[in-house]
Amino acid sequence: MELHSYAHKIGNNMHHLEWCTKYRYKMMRQDKYKKLCEDSLLEVAEKHDIKIRELFVMPEHTHVSCELPL
Repeated sequence: MELHSYAHKIGNNMHHLEWCTKYRYKMMRQDKYKKLCEDSLLEVAEKHDIKIRELFVMPEHTHVSCELPL
């Protein structure tokens, strides 16, 4: 893992995020919804300079491991 050096700190700003559908409904079973979810997250991450390390879209939830800019 690469550490970033700043004026008063050294490190990374890593986060693990998880989103669940209401009532754990298996919304992302269909490939079109799964692809839409992935594309939307990647687009927003690129817009805000967020580096996505891992992205998993499961039928009823989504996991993202990302590095946020400081």
